[in-house]
Amino acid sequence: MIKIYSDFISESYNEKAHGTIGEYIEELCSENDEIKNIVNQHLKDSEPWIEISNAINILPDLEQVNLLKRVEKYLSGVEEEPEVFTSTDVNLLEESYGKGVLNTFFKCLTALGFKENQPSHETPSEFLIFFKLSGVESSKIESVFNRFKSLQSIQIDYTQPKMGLYFGIRNTGDFEYGYYYDELIPIGSFRLTKSLYNKIKLSDLKSASGLKKMLVNYNFDDIKLLGKIKQRMDSFQPGYFEQKMTPKVYDNRVITFGFYGVGKWDNGKLDEGELLNIKGNLKNFLLSSPWSNKIQLSVVANKFWVYINLKLK
Repeated sequence: MIKIYSDFISESYNEKAHGTIGEYIEELCSENDEIKNIVNQHLKDSEPWIEISNAINILPDLEQVNLLKRVEKYLSGVEEEPEVFTSTDVNLLEESYGKGVLNTFFKCLTALGFKENQPSHETPSEFLIFFKLSGVESSKIESVFNRFKSLQSIQIDYTQPKMGLYFGIRNTGDFEYGYYYDELIPIGSFRLTKSLYNKIKLSDLKSASGLKKMLVNYNFDDIKLLGKIKQRMDSFQPGYFEQKMTPKVYDNRVITFGFYGVGKWDNGKLDEGELLNIKGNLKNFLLSSPWSNKIQLSVVANKFWVYINLKLK
């Protein structure tokens, strides 16, 4: 039988009550110097600028469990050598991770201080939901990434002083994550399935919390539908316009499209006939789509912009 991470964690540790293993042990360190000595044995290669909790959380999962059990044995007064897991256990654990090294990537983001992330204001046209994290020293990213064999094996350019990291869901339903200087360079990309999507929604990693907030009101089928809507609307022409807004997905089941300079305006107000004409053309355009009965639409004109809001029922 394949063992997974949770099989190794002691029953005395409760994630909901204590937070992450790193947060739990860091709190214990503040109260006991001997526990701090035990922790330092596992963090001897840690960079000094990384908080203890973050440094623990980016350790390989089995080493986190090993450290947790050593600390709990000390607290219970049991003198015992640190537990050693076999290479077979490690290999089986790695099999349970799923696609690529996404979980490891999120751990690295947490260690680098990226928590409670917000979606980017500027979303690339090929993405539905996009998170862009900038302004990090390349040497810090290299230091954290090098703690994991799965990231060591990826050829990453650390030559420039600063770089950024990103992740998001593409219009096609693929999840992609990576780094960038001027252009996005993927580290990993994979097709989302219902089970993988639900695992992301249930992730306890703080760096994934912003993504979870975006997804809380969407199920897997909703995300697939949003991708179809965005690709379909790419060919919608409301008439002559000067500028087109990058579509924006919100956490309230709404995707918004915007066109600047459409129709005739008088004193900052769009002609009523023009507005009705845009609404009629939009309804006819969407009726040919098999999912047209799964959405509600509204058209709003403001400051020479015409906004089309499509909401999933």
